Amino acid sequence: MGKRIIGGTILTVVGLALAGCSSSTTTSTTTSTAAKSATTTTSGSSTSNASEGAASPQDLGTAYLAVLSSPDPGSFCTFAVPSQVANCKTAFTTPAGQAAPTFKGMAVGSVDIQGSKAIVNLTGTTCMGAQCISNTDPKVGTADGTSFDEAFSTADNPNSPNSTPFVVAAVMQNGRWYASGF
Repeated sequence: MGKRIIGGTILTVVGLALAGCSSSTTTSTTTSTAAKSATTTTSGSSTSNASEGAASPQDLGTAYLAVLSSPDPGSFCTFAVPSQVANCKTAFTTPAGQAAPTFKGMAVGSVDIQGSKAIVNLTGTTCMGAQCISNTDPKVGTADGTSFDEAFSTADNPNSPNSTPFVVAAVMQNGRWYASGF
């Protein structure tokens, strides 16, 4: 059974089980940002009051990376779309008897924004025990020619067979950015 990393399924990949969108008709824009290390410190508002979302999709991705290796990665769920917080907490629960996944060299790759939706692409490695999967493509969500809408739909669907733990769906609500797809 699949488990979520925001916007991508913590799914059985290579045989390992890894532990209200609003839409707008605004003109589409795509913004790419340089890769940013998971150890980067973010400015106060996006991390100090997580219940209010993040100031930008980049800040959302950075906050996510900051909690991945923390003792309580589920604390990221305060960045989830408010109606999805309970599902997020379930997604971050490691089944009894299983080790929690580990993450190495994780960074925010590109961030693609169209209106009130965004795709946050991640690079790095996630492991379950000795079995690992890696991504070095900072635009993994649309790397194979997938359109923004297709990539967002996949990242926003926890049961998508094409999900990857390296793509995060984000939505803007009330001027703040939230993780979606739980």
